[in-house]
Amino acid sequence: MSYGLMRGDDVHLRSELLARFHGTTSVEGSNAGRTAGKLLAAAEERWSRRQQLAQQREAAELRRRKRAAAAAREQRLNALAGRQEQEWQRVSAR
Repeated sequence: MSYGLMRGDDVHLRSELLARFHGTTSVEGSNAGRTAGKLLAAAEERWSRRQQLAQQREAAELRRRKRAAAAAREQRLNALAGRQEQEWQRVSAR
C-alpha cells in the first residue's frame, strides 16, 4: 500500500476503497440519481411551488381585506341609516 494513500493524499483512491469497504461498487454509483440537471429541476420545482403558495397567500389576504372593507362599509351605512334625518339636517346646515 502506498504511503500517499495512508496519509490521505490520493483522495480518489481513498474514496474508492471506502466505497468498496462499505459495500458500494463505485463512487459514482452512490450518486447516480442526483445529476446536476435533476438537482436544478428539483430546485426550480421548489421555487415554483413557493411562488404559487405566495400567490395563494396574497390572494387570500386580498379577499380578507375586501371582506373587511365591505363589512366596515355596511356597518357605516347601517349607522347612517339610523340617523338619516340628523345627517340630512347636518348637510343642509352647511
